Amino acid sequence: MNLTRVRKLWLPGGITLICSYAVLWTYFRNSLQFPKELANTIPVIFVVTILLFCWTAVMALSMHTPSRFKSAYALLMSAVLTYLHLRLFFYVNSVFLIYAPGEWEAFELTYPFLLLASFLIIGFMAHSFILLGENREASNDKARQDEINEMMREAELHKLQQQFQPHFLFNSLNSISALIATRPEEARTMVQKLSDFLRTTLKRADEQGVTFEEEIAYLQLYLEIEKVRFGHRLDVHVHVNDDMLSVKIPTLLLQPIVENAIKFGLYGTTEKVTITLDAHLENNMVMVKTTNPFDREMLPQSGTGFGLNAIKRRLYLLFARNDLLQTETNGNIFITTLKTPVVS
Repeated sequence: MNLTRVRKLWLPGGITLICSYAVLWTYFRNSLQFPKELANTIPVIFVVTILLFCWTAVMALSMHTPSRFKSAYALLMSAVLTYLHLRLFFYVNSVFLIYAPGEWEAFELTYPFLLLASFLIIGFMAHSFILLGENREASNDKARQDEINEMMREAELHKLQQQFQPHFLFNSLNSISALIATRPEEARTMVQKLSDFLRTTLKRADEQGVTFEEEIAYLQLYLEIEKVRFGHRLDVHVHVNDDMLSVKIPTLLLQPIVENAIKFGLYGTTEKVTITLDAHLENNMVMVKTTNPFDREMLPQSGTGFGLNAIKRRLYLLFARNDLLQTETNGNIFITTLKTPVVS
């Protein structure tokens, strides 16, 4: 028995029965000129008996509602219950009420009117119960779909987050392989730093938000590895206001951006390259601007590389916005601008 749907019928059902009483009282008192006692009593008996059959219809539908032809089933049930209701209604009137000569014959002539009224009321309650059930099923289906979509969103976020590490790990292992033969001591240092970096990554694997200070510390671990590879050629300046340090942002945002800057700033050149990262708060948004020089021949023909595309996708999944990561060029300077809402 679905008590939730039954409770939702109380208000419309009560209003319907009150209106029915008013209509019947007017009909018997004014149209048929029945005595006041009968004009008051007959509608009361009608309302009480039809309430019993409305309840019967609702309970029957609560116990069994077919998956197909619900409306036809409700109409058939309403027709049967209407017939039974009128039989009971006329029986109660004949037993408990006293009619003057000719009044009972006049009362029997109201059968078509009472039949219609009874059928409409019982049918209304039956169909209302079915509609409430369909609305609830639709709401449940929507809730389930929303839950599935949320699970898919979280799975994609987790996948994107995990993809950052193999992407960076392969590059680091290639660099270590190149250093082993020529600079074994630096190779060992890089292995140790890579181990520290991956250990920190595993600790943060399930975190969706970290403080900006923690994100900067994570970025510094990454830069220590890259400085082993590039030595004095890599110069990174990080400027962060003190009020930014306790602000929370989505994890693993800065490292892919700086990795992209290193990739297109240092690859293909033997000169020293300076990369700058400036961060500040603006209208409750974290603004991070990263700049690096680049060789136009090294710039990808389409897209902005895996790292930036993955960040764009993550930001869209988190905040449903496509404008949070922007890239532009100014001469031979590549500029990446990250905007992200503060994570609560």
